[in-house]
Amino acid sequence: MDRGYLDSSVMDAVDSMKLKYIIPAKDNHKVIKFKKMDLKYCKDVYGNEFPFMVLRDNIGSSKRVNANFVHIVYYSHKKHDFSFYTNINVNENNVIELAELYRKRWGIENGYQERKIGIREKTHSSHMVIRQFLYFFSILVYNIWNIINLIMRIYGLSHIILMDFLISMGNRKWKTIINNNG
Repeated sequence: MDRGYLDSSVMDAVDSMKLKYIIPAKDNHKVIKFKKMDLKYCKDVYGNEFPFMVLRDNIGSSKRVNANFVHIVYYSHKKHDFSFYTNINVNENNVIELAELYRKRWGIENGYQERKIGIREKTHSSHMVIRQFLYFFSILVYNIWNIINLIMRIYGLSHIILMDFLISMGNRKWKTIINNNG
């Protein structure tokens, strides 16, 4: 869930529905203090050690909810150092898996931010139906680009840049995408 859901009433509602959540921790004075505390170490499947910590914390002022505060530093192509709250039981056996889920979730979120910047519908129409159609169409095009890049990665082919993809699609030369990249 988004950082805006770090609220005791929201977390309590999610708990009451017996759903699991992972919410980014806001860097307030309490979180900064937590991050300075001693870390434990866990090992991934390859034997690499990663520092992490799990604390049980109370969230909220009037209505309090208990949640696990998790801070982890690990490497997966690059350094990842982040903190989140969750109602999932966290230990050295699952902390890296949860951290990867968290990282991938933010990868999706950031991808949609990129889509907003890169291929946002451009219209001056005052008709909401047209604006909505173009918005959802841009999401569809973005998802097709992601699927093609996933397939390309599976076959060991190079990544297609979003702008090249859009230009090729606009010129109805979708076969050049495949031919130029494998």
